[in-house]
Amino acid sequence: MKKLALYFILSFSIISLLAIYSCSNEGNEIPTNNSVDNEFSDMVFPNFNDIIWDEVSGGTIDEEFSIISFNYNTTETNSKNPGTQCGDNNGHHGDGDDDHENNGCAYGTILHQLDLSKDQMHQIFDFKKEFHHCVNEARRNYQHEKGLVLKDAQQQRKDIIHQWKNGDITRDEANELLHNLAADTKQQIEDLKAAFKAAVGDCLCTFLKNIVSVLEGEQIETFITWVENNPCIDIECNLREGAPAD
Repeated sequence: MKKLALYFILSFSIISLLAIYSCSNEGNEIPTNNSVDNEFSDMVFPNFNDIIWDEVSGGTIDEEFSIISFNYNTTETNSKNPGTQCGDNNGHHGDGDDDHENNGCAYGTILHQLDLSKDQMHQIFDFKKEFHHCVNEARRNYQHEKGLVLKDAQQQRKDIIHQWKNGDITRDEANELLHNLAADTKQQIEDLKAAFKAAVGDCLCTFLKNIVSVLEGEQIETFITWVENNPCIDIECNLREGAPAD
C-alpha cells in the first residue's frame, strides 16, 4: 500500500514539473523579458500620457480651476494613444513589439538580441540610470511649473469674483474676464506640456546615442534600424550622425 501511494505521489510530481516546464517555454521563440534572467525586464521607455494629456477645467464664477489628467491606459477611458505603441503584432508578450503593450515601449529584447558583452551591459545600465534621472527631473520641473500656473490662476479668479461681489464690475464683465483667464491658463499649460515633451525627447535621444556609442559592428546597424522603424520612439534623433564606424 505504501509503495502504491509513493508511486502516485512520484507520478503526480513528474506530471506537475512537465506542465510547469511546458508553460514556461510556451511562446518563447523570441526572447522575452522573463527569459533573460530579468536583466532587461525593466528596460521600458516610460509612458507619459498622464502628463501629456493634462487638461485645464473650471475657472468660472461657480467653479475653481483644476487639472484633469486623462490616463489612456485605464478602463475608465478604454482607449489608447497610438503614439506610445510598439508594433509588429507578432503575438509575443513581453518583448515590446506588440501593439497591446501600451504602458511604454520595451527595448530590453532588442538589447538582448545584440549579444552584448558584460562591459557593454554595465555601460548601458549606467546610461539607463542617467536617462531615468533626466526624465524624472523633467517631470518634476513640469509639475512645479504647472502648480505655479494653477496657483496664479486661482488667485486671479478670486480677485475677479471679489471685484464682481463688491460691485466694481458686472457679472457679464466678470464672466468675460474669467473666460479670458481660462484661455490664457490653458495656453500656459499647453506650453508647459510642449516644453516637457521636448525635454523628455532630449533625454531619450541622449540615451539612445549613448547606447550606440558602446555598440560595435553589426550591433550598431541592428539597433539603429530598430529605433528608426519603431513607432513608439516618436522623436527626432539622428543616431547615424557620430555613430562609431563599423
